Amino acid sequence: MVGTQTALQETRKQELSTGDETEKVLSNVLALAGKCAMNTLRGVPEQVKTLRIARTTIEMEREMSSKPFMLMLQSLCGHELGFGADKNYDDKTIRRAAMVALIKEARMTSFDGAEWMILAGKCYLCKPYYRRRLAEMDGITNVVVRTEAPEQNDTQTSYVPVTVELRDNSKLRRWDFRKSADKTGEVRDHRIPVRVNSGMIVDGILGKAESKALRRVYAELSGEDIPDEPEFESAPESAPIVQDIKQMIKDQPAEERFIFAQEAIDNSDTLAAVGVALKVFLADMSEDDAVKLAEHAERRREAIRQSRGDKQ
Repeated sequence: MVGTQTALQETRKQELSTGDETEKVLSNVLALAGKCAMNTLRGVPEQVKTLRIARTTIEMEREMSSKPFMLMLQSLCGHELGFGADKNYDDKTIRRAAMVALIKEARMTSFDGAEWMILAGKCYLCKPYYRRRLAEMDGITNVVVRTEAPEQNDTQTSYVPVTVELRDNSKLRRWDFRKSADKTGEVRDHRIPVRVNSGMIVDGILGKAESKALRRVYAELSGEDIPDEPEFESAPESAPIVQDIKQMIKDQPAEERFIFAQEAIDNSDTLAAVGVALKVFLADMSEDDAVKLAEHAERRREAIRQSRGDKQ
């Protein structure tokens, strides 16, 4: 009994030690990332900026290579409070994507949806990141985004009219990303283009369009040169996690597969994520279960819409 208690105490000491070490490394990493932040480098000569970034990233790589820090990143990858990835990546890819995220001041964890993800091996900044960064800018309040029905001109691209409104030091500012004619009568198309992937639902298209619109507004107000993020073959939210669940339960009875599918939908926190979960699991369902799952997904979508305050 005494030996067991001693072993537990030693284990607890090791856990506390590891936690302390991780916090110390994270503190060092955040301090280093701050040296490369946009505001820190503003006005710095280009050659000095290049050397500073190179030197800092080398130091960050060394700090982030520690075992406790990598264990933290691995535990957050795929977690609903952490960040996602479109597939399994090695430690180096995860570490370097996290490094970019930290330099761009994205949060490792968030209660409002992942601020970044690893897609195609690179850091992909998500809609919650741009919404937060806008809200944190001096004088910026009441950020509102309105999307309209996608207008699809071909099989691969939809064009979404989007309006972004906000208060800039109490002054109302508005960005209309839509098709309109200028004073000379020339038609200019500023709608947000979204690549339509196979099986993509309308909610996924609107989500991508909203993210792109927020990115453009943030780039204009911050002065940062932020190109549009690349398009990907599938919606990022929850896809790899749901696929992993499907693989894990493939040999389970139909009843258990249905329960797991319901839970995957219930754990989806965006409309696009619900669509991904539904698409992944429907193929293995009987006709009756497929109807029930689709109804369950619609109830989840309605709950998400109500939590966001959507009218429809």
